[in-house]
Amino acid sequence: MLSNVHAVKHGACKDDHTTKEYDTWKSIRQRCHNSKHFAYPNYGGAGIKVCSRWRNSFVAFLSDMGQAPSSRHTIERNDSSKGYSPSNCRWATRAEQAFNKSNTRIVTLRGRFVSLGEAAHILGWEYTFTYYRARRHGWNLDAAIVESRRPPKINPNRMFAQTEYRQAEYSIWCGMRRRCMDPKNPGYFRYGGAGISVCARWLQYKNFLADMGRRPSENHTLDRIDSVGNYAPDNCRWATRLEQGQNRTGAVLLVFGGQSLTITQWACKIGLKRRSLARRLERGWSVEQALSIPVGV
Repeated sequence: MLSNVHAVKHGACKDDHTTKEYDTWKSIRQRCHNSKHFAYPNYGGAGIKVCSRWRNSFVAFLSDMGQAPSSRHTIERNDSSKGYSPSNCRWATRAEQAFNKSNTRIVTLRGRFVSLGEAAHILGWEYTFTYYRARRHGWNLDAAIVESRRPPKINPNRMFAQTEYRQAEYSIWCGMRRRCMDPKNPGYFRYGGAGISVCARWLQYKNFLADMGRRPSENHTLDRIDSVGNYAPDNCRWATRLEQGQNRTGAVLLVFGGQSLTITQWACKIGLKRRSLARRLERGWSVEQALSIPVGV
């Protein structure tokens, strides 16, 4: 109540509320001279004081500082290591105050010095983008602006990959490279670790696509004709899982009627479950009996 009376006495009240200038004056006195104030360690405890002229007279403070230009302006010390006094204080916005902080990065923009954050706001750029552009040009954003207006250099290989990266063939190419060249890949021990490599020509995706073309269907994946050979144009094809099954190391081929197919392929062909066909063979049935006798007989 006493503080409000003091404010009324000096004309620092407006519509039953204290003015911004009066609240500012009270605040700097509290943080500099009240040891119980939460901000005291960073101000009074660090040697920052309010000059005697201002400490005991709000009228003197208002006479020296005048009214704040806007609601966004707060009191700012020009030299952050010195106290509050007429020669060391001004009204400033947060952007202007940021310029005065010891850790603020200052850049050149349109012939004047501004903080990096203010420059990003003026240019409409992301802060991180502004930081890297400024650092690249010695903290001179005028040069960065000129660069940003130049047409970008186009890398044909990169642009081709960017237009293709969502295609199935691109994912298959990446998988082939990883399992042959990345020791951290789960399948490396069966491919790169077993001596399977990718030919030099296929290290570039556009060459791989030119040689293999688009896969015929979603059921087709990349298959090596010789399962112990490398990934190369003369040893690869698009094949379904059934076709690949015949090419696997250790695949059992059944010859009947002039055809040589795997158990899975024969099961699909005669309309029998693979497990049922395998059990017939395990029981000693001949290939002819296993493939020709209908189910239930």
